[in-house]
Amino acid sequence: MELRDFIKTFVQKSVEQLGSLRDYMHNFTTYLARAIAIGNLLNLERGQWFMRGLPIKYYRYIIKKIKAVADEPSTFVFKRLR
Repeated sequence: MELRDFIKTFVQKSVEQLGSLRDYMHNFTTYLARAIAIGNLLNLERGQWFMRGLPIKYYRYIIKKIKAVADEPSTFVFKRLR
């Protein structure tokens, strides 16, 4: 399976059954670093994928905290999200 598809599945599962936010963050950064290294994912897409995996309450909190625009995924800068 392509790594991009794996990340998509991982993010979808995380939304459904988020355990620890810390574990999600650790696993996400590990998988994404590998995907970016082999060229399956652009560095600019990291924030978008990260946000997709969060439950709605965390999603809303982060949007408000970093003053991102929900309709503009380019405002989800991963370094600011962390």
